[in-house]
Amino acid sequence: MVSAGTSGKRRGIALLVVLVAANAVLYSCVLPLWEGFDEPAHYSYVQSLSIDRRLPVLNRTACSREVRESLKLVPVSWLLHNALPKSISFEEWFQLSPEERRARWAAVGGLSPALQGEPSDLLNYEAQQAPLAYLMIAPIDALISRMRLRSRVLTLRLILTVLSAMALLGASNLLLHALAVDGVFRLGALACTFECQMLWASVAHVSNDCLAVPLSTVLLALLILMMQAPKPRYVFGAAGAMAAGLLTKAYFLAFVPVFVAALVMTLTKRRISGRTTVVSLGVLLLATPWYARNVLLYGSLSGTQESIAGVGFSHAVAALRHINWIDGTVELFRSGLWTGNWSFVSFSRLTLDIEMALITSAFVLLLWSAREARKGEWWAIAGCAAFFLGLIYQTGVTWVATQGRSQHAEPWYAQAILPCIWAIVFGSFKRQGKTGRVLAGALLAVAAWVAAATYLWKLIPLYGGFAGRSTAGAMWAWWRHAKLEILSSTVAGPLFMIFCALAVFVAALFALNGIMLRELWRGEDGGRKIPL
Repeated sequence: MVSAGTSGKRRGIALLVVLVAANAVLYSCVLPLWEGFDEPAHYSYVQSLSIDRRLPVLNRTACSREVRESLKLVPVSWLLHNALPKSISFEEWFQLSPEERRARWAAVGGLSPALQGEPSDLLNYEAQQAPLAYLMIAPIDALISRMRLRSRVLTLRLILTVLSAMALLGASNLLLHALAVDGVFRLGALACTFECQMLWASVAHVSNDCLAVPLSTVLLALLILMMQAPKPRYVFGAAGAMAAGLLTKAYFLAFVPVFVAALVMTLTKRRISGRTTVVSLGVLLLATPWYARNVLLYGSLSGTQESIAGVGFSHAVAALRHINWIDGTVELFRSGLWTGNWSFVSFSRLTLDIEMALITSAFVLLLWSAREARKGEWWAIAGCAAFFLGLIYQTGVTWVATQGRSQHAEPWYAQAILPCIWAIVFGSFKRQGKTGRVLAGALLAVAAWVAAATYLWKLIPLYGGFAGRSTAGAMWAWWRHAKLEILSSTVAGPLFMIFCALAVFVAALFALNGIMLRELWRGEDGGRKIPL
């Protein structure tokens, strides 16, 4: 006979896995070709490896003619449209006749495979990125290189997004285990992580974020485990994750001081041997050839676009005094939760502000009960704080690079620490009894609404030609009279796959959140539990 606790565990895990898988497929299919952040440049990096067999170089390597010609045919965000001659915006796309849209897609499908190996007049501005993620993607791209461009990119998205989501699920679960967050609170932290729109906007397109986000999460998890019980496997694992992260994205430089401090602290307290320390540093040094290459090639350690363009440390620091930090920080966290892909459409500020207020309340409660906090929580906060300092620096860099138009760092960077923030939040709620359960329930309800509205209220209508204010009446009218021809000519995936995934996602979303809210209402001391 199966116990109620075991039954609840199985249902919770099953629904979560279904939710994650459905979201991965749905987002990959809904996102139009090249609507992911900088996706044309990231995919061109992959083609440099899979077709040209060499690493690209910033200001020298061009995007392929295939990518450049497609950018003249498919709709792109207003941001890219303003910067790219001979492109067509989404607004202009929706004004085309059905015949014109079909003709353009036929032209994309008719692009010669030979164009993949021909350079265009468009330089690849992401050519300076660290190579590990692209080296992993390139063999897959080579295997499917005969597919049409739209199908090829969608196939890569589906493979990368599902693998990234499952890796992040495992990494987040390890992180929550390290922080001793269990039961319905662990399930809640995982649900909020995978209901967050900006997570999917970051990992559900061809880019290096699909590897960077799981790596940052597993790094923080192993760092916490290392400081709680410094076994060699945790130390070596953290060093390996750190090295792999540095070879994936330069923002892992922000974690280096915390990792080195943890290593030195455990060594000085004689909790690890000198040999373990030396081997760990040796593993970390595996990333140094890439950064030496940056210095030799670009005169910059990080190799970021801005540093190569001459925005140095002094420029970034000098810019910090010009920034409105209250507005900029609020907007950074708001956009870290929701940003409508490369089109940067808005979501209800009130809803996002409520979500941020609930998250903030968890940190206030954590400080209020600081004596009860575990050592691991403080190391998790230290890792997030170090990364946030990096975001502050990047804010100064972005301010200089945009000549004061941007007041915060890019929102996709925040995804490196958001899974950890969700873990800290629900760990804090777990210790607060009834108050924590009420706040956790409120946060779950808001996060679930944002997740459902992301598709039903925002992205699907947006790519189906809807323009205007997203009121309940306007949304109802759009869905009643939706022009599926427009939607099918815009999104990357087939409509039957999108609507099947949408149905599964919505059903799993409401079932999972219903279970969690019921368990929170009953309290962990009564009724069934959902241990993970």
